[in-house]
Amino acid sequence: MRKKLLLITNYALGFGLVVVAIGLALMIFLDVESVMGSGPVTLFYGAGLLVISGICRHWFALVIASSYVFIPILFTMLVLMFNWSPDDAEVPFSIMGGIYFFLLLVSSIIAIVYSPKAFGADQCQRCGYPLIGLTSRHCPECGSGFGVTTIHSA
Repeated sequence: MRKKLLLITNYALGFGLVVVAIGLALMIFLDVESVMGSGPVTLFYGAGLLVISGICRHWFALVIASSYVFIPILFTMLVLMFNWSPDDAEVPFSIMGGIYFFLLLVSSIIAIVYSPKAFGADQCQRCGYPLIGLTSRHCPECGSGFGVTTIHSA
């Protein structure tokens, strides 16, 4: 299961770049008010990615997912704090969005390249401890239970 979740997380990181790129393009080329639609989409996408990357313990993806949640909240706070109109927010949002996209691109590539590996059938699926030769049905490292078929299938 972890292997599938890691694969989903890596695809989600790539798709997230597309989501942010579309939102940034809409904001720059169409209207800065498009952030009213792309912001919630980015926030909820980040929340979903937070859950998936947390379950499969892909820590770098977890940090990236947190940024998906943080950026729309930051933009909203800036508008409220400085009482920006759409015209006032256009330049700062475009600059911050461009910088964010560049940093997101670099960090997503790094996260995909250095993605954690799924554990083999002879390893604890929670922590990766080797299970061959154990007499107990619990991992000595993390205490997670496993079946005898787990070891024999390796």
